[in-house]
This record gives sequence, structure tokens and C-alpha cells, in this order.
Amino acid sequence: MMHYATLDYLPDLTFSQMATARSLTFTPHSVPSLGWDRVADVYGFNSFALLHSVNKFTAVEGATYDLFSTSYADPYLLRIYDLKGNTIMANSEIDDGAPILLPEAGGSFKQDVIYNWVAPYSGTFYVDASWDQDNFFKYYSLSIYEDKDTTASRSTNLVASLNVGNPTPCSHGLTGDNTIDAMTTGHKWVLDATRVIDFSISWGFGGEYWIDPAEVSVNLGVCQQSCPLF
Repeated sequence: MMHYATLDYLPDLTFSQMATARSLTFTPHSVPSLGWDRVADVYGFNSFALLHSVNKFTAVEGATYDLFSTSYADPYLLRIYDLKGNTIMANSEIDDGAPILLPEAGGSFKQDVIYNWVAPYSGTFYVDASWDQDNFFKYYSLSIYEDKDTTASRSTNLVASLNVGNPTPCSHGLTGDNTIDAMTTGHKWVLDATRVIDFSISWGFGGEYWIDPAEVSVNLGVCQQSCPLF
């Protein structure tokens, strides 16, 4: 599982919202040449769509997703939440583009868009489409496009950076570059302040990081323990 941040300035989902969220199912995308492999969507014309704007979907770690929320007025704020209901991604309004004409829906509609979001783990995520309907133009939709090809490229980079063999304590060979580096499991490390976390690892205290032998974890730090901890 990759490390990811939560947007704590935005409210979390309630238990009720998570319990009543509809499940979206991915199906093969009809135009694979566009780079998307699968799509999951929902749409309708009924009133009060905002009352059921929270949906859930299953993502694949490392896959890339593009999300489009469409309603007559600009959706309030398209957001993605993790399994616990924490906000982890939100639309920035910068790259939403011009309104789109939908003759079948009777008018011009606006969108909130999240481009190139990479799933930090495989499992359930929630999305709030935040539709803003008009009294007459009630059409709404949410489309989630998946590109699974990026999972293969990330795995290739990860394997290339991992250490080979079983180095002795406190003489771990660190491989990789400034983007992806490897640490040995079973030891305590202190994260180098100049490095960012590439993938999540088991957290410790006071800036210390513990590597679970059951996980494949990646980062660069300074060994602080002379013997294995596991």
C-alpha cells in the first residue's frame, strides 16, 4: 500500500453516507485507444440527486483514474474518500474545462473533474459527485475511467529498485534513485528529511519507521538499530 495524505480541512463521510453508498461496477471501455481500460458510471434525471451523490467503487493499487461529475450547474466539489471515509482527493476547479453540450439532456452542462488520480491501495473507495441540478435541467452523471496499464510500470520500477539478498544489520545496501529507494524489512529506520515517502510502511513514533517483514515496502532512511527487530 502506498502512503497517502488525507485532506483534513474537508469533512469526512458519515457512517450513514458510507452505509447507503451505491456500488459502481467497472465494465470494459468501448474505445480502448483512448488509454482507458474500464469505466464505471451512473446517471439519471430524477430530482434531489444530491441526496444520493455518494457512490463507492473498487480500485486497483497503482492504476490511474479520471473522474467526471456532470450536472447543469457546476458540481459543488467532487471528492474521493478512502475506506474509512477520509477525504483524500478533491477537484481543484482549475482544469474543469468549458461546459459541455448534451443535446439528449436538453442543454449545456458543467463538470467537476479529477485527472490522473492513482489509487494508493487495492480496495474500496467512496466518491461524492456533489451534483448541482437545475429545476428543469435535472440530468446528472458520474463517470470513472480506469487505466490499469500504469500498475505494470509501477511494479517494474519497484522491482528494479529493491535490494537482492539478505544484508547484515546496519549495513543495508540502499538502491534506487531519489524517486524510489529500498529498505530492508525487520529494522528500525529514521526517515531522511530530504526524502518523500514513496510507499507506505508501518509507522513508528517520533519520525521512526518500522518495516513489516510481511510487506514489500520502499523508502530511504538511516538505520537506527544494530540488530533485527522481528
